[in-house]
This record gives sequence, structure tokens and C-alpha cells, in this order.
Amino acid sequence: MLLLMLQQPYTYYKASYTEKISMDEFACAKPPGRGYRYLPPDSEDVLLPAFHGLSYTNFTLRSATPTARTLRNQPLTNALQLDFVVENVGDREGAETILAFFRPENRTNPGGAQLLPLQRRLCGLEKVVLAPHATAHLNISISADALVMADEQGALVSMPGKYSIILSRGTVGAEEITVPLTLEGERLVLETLPPGI
Repeated sequence: MLLLMLQQPYTYYKASYTEKISMDEFACAKPPGRGYRYLPPDSEDVLLPAFHGLSYTNFTLRSATPTARTLRNQPLTNALQLDFVVENVGDREGAETILAFFRPENRTNPGGAQLLPLQRRLCGLEKVVLAPHATAHLNISISADALVMADEQGALVSMPGKYSIILSRGTVGAEEITVPLTLEGERLVLETLPPGI
């Protein structure tokens, strides 16, 4: 019998958080921040962070990827391959989702200093079902155009610089793997808002 892991994709806030924000303000990067992208998971305002989950078995995650990588900023033609190993160390069959996030290391927001820096942004995932004590070698491919942030006009831009790619099981307290990444090339605008918005 397969026992699935229950992961919720939302951040659940404490009731007191609603006193800090305006309910008609939807800018996630304005202080104090909203969602997993701009509000740290260990914030006092978070009841349950996004991607927290429960399972009837236990998994471990380890990297098979070199520690530092370089990627050329050429969307759709250049991608980063991340290899990793997942093991079911429990006594029951179970399903696990490995999440890949990126985080800029310059810790600034291209939309301006008045906005919070990006904490992390989901850029890939891989799911696996494993029997008890089984191991799987998996791969996540992340293209350069997945490493985007919004600028001051709301356009999605790809910025050269230093990043961290974070592989995570998503569960609070679970181990994570961080791979340093250098994105080389020019600043690229990948998508703009329609006129008048």
C-alpha cells in the first residue's frame, strides 16, 4: 500500500499577521513580505511554511552534483543539471517530492531598495515513489529562464550574478543541499507586462 506524503503549497500565517498588512495590498515583496518567496520560513508570523509536509516514512537526500556550477544566461538553450540521491530509510513505501529553489546572493531586489530581497523561488521539482530502504538517483534540469525576478516595472528579468540553488524535501527541519551558481552574461528581459497595467 502506497502512503503519500501530504505537502501543502501555501504559507499559513498566524492570526496576528493580518494586523501587519493591508488586505487590499497584494505586493508580496513589500514589508513585512508575503508567501515563501519574501517571508522567511522561520518568521514569527508563519504558522506553517509552504511545502511543509507529513509522511508515514522517512527519506534522506544527498547530492551527486559538484559543489559549484556556472551557467550562461541564454534562456531556452542553456540548462543546469542537478543530480541527487533520495533514499527511503523507513519501513513503509512512500512518495517524496524534491524541490529546487534559487536564491540570489546579492540579496537585493531588482524592483528597488524599498522591496524585500527574494528568499527563494521554486524553479524545479521531481517526484519519486520508493519501497522501504530503496534508493533512487534523480535529476532536475533548471534552464536559465527559470532564474527570473520581477523588476520595478513588473517585467521578468534574468540577472547575471551569484545564486544558490537549494534542493529541499520541503519539510521543516529536513536537510537541504545548497549548490553555488554563477550566472554569466547580460541582463535579459524575458517577459513584460501589457501596456496600461
